[in-house]
Formats: sequence, C-alpha cells, structure tokens
Amino acid sequence: MKRITLTHLRGACRDQRRLFQQLFPDGAPVTVRAARKAVKARLDIQWLTRLLPADALAVYREATATAWAAYDEATTPAWAVYREATAPVRAVYCEATAPARAAFDEAIAPTWAAYDEAVATARAALDEAIAPAWAVYREATATALVKALRAVPEKDSAP
Repeated sequence: MKRITLTHLRGACRDQRRLFQQLFPDGAPVTVRAARKAVKARLDIQWLTRLLPADALAVYREATATAWAAYDEATTPAWAVYREATAPVRAVYCEATAPARAAFDEAIAPTWAAYDEAVATARAALDEAIAPAWAVYREATATALVKALRAVPEKDSAP
C-alpha cells in the first residue's frame, strides 16, 4: 500500500471521511509527514489500527506504550477534576431521566427479545459464512499497511 484512499476508510464516520477527502483528495501517501498533517487537522489516524491483525497491533501497542503512559499520567488529574465538577449535574440528570429510562426499557423488552430470537439463527449463519473472508481481508489489508509503513524512507520518519 503506497496510499491510503477513501476506500480504505470504509466504516469510518462521515465527518472523518469528509476531512480525509479535503486533506488528501488523491489519497494519502503512507508517510510520517502525511500522518502528521492528518493529526494536525484532527483526523483520527488511530482508526487505521483496526486494519492491523493481532500480532501487528501488539507490536504497535508496544511501540506506543510509553507515549500512552505519559498521556494517561498527564491527563488523569484533569479527568478527576472534570468528573468531580460534573458529578452533581450528572446525578440530577440520572435521577430526572430514571423513570423515563425504566419505562422505555420495559416497553421495548418484549420486542427486543423477540427480535433477538428471530435473528439469532440468521446472525449465526452470517457470522459463520463471512468469517473466513473477513479473516483473509483483515490479514491482507493489515499486512499491506505494515509492509508499507516499514518501507517509509528514513527522511520522512525523522521527528
């Protein structure tokens, strides 16, 4: 894979697909420079990790573990302040909506159960039928992405 195109973003949300199209109308080269441009524009490039098979994802996570730990350490205090600040209003909201939520859950329960039962056999058959093709697809796209990233010239990968 030399370029990531809109086709590769099948399943991504509409706003992200639109932003990708604006940034990279002809597709994005698989380079660190393009990745930085995407990040600066607030494109969620982490979404592409969905293309990685488990072994490549493990390598990626190992490589980014230090950055994740630093982020987590840096943001934990802010999250604590946020949770503390929003707890009272969240409690009021939950209390106010609890009766409606309970009534909704009760109203849909029989229909939801009937739906689940009706589609269970079809869903199991679908899952079984597509599993081999999905596995091949994931392996092919993930392998291509990893191979392409490994081929990035050093000059583009320097910080």
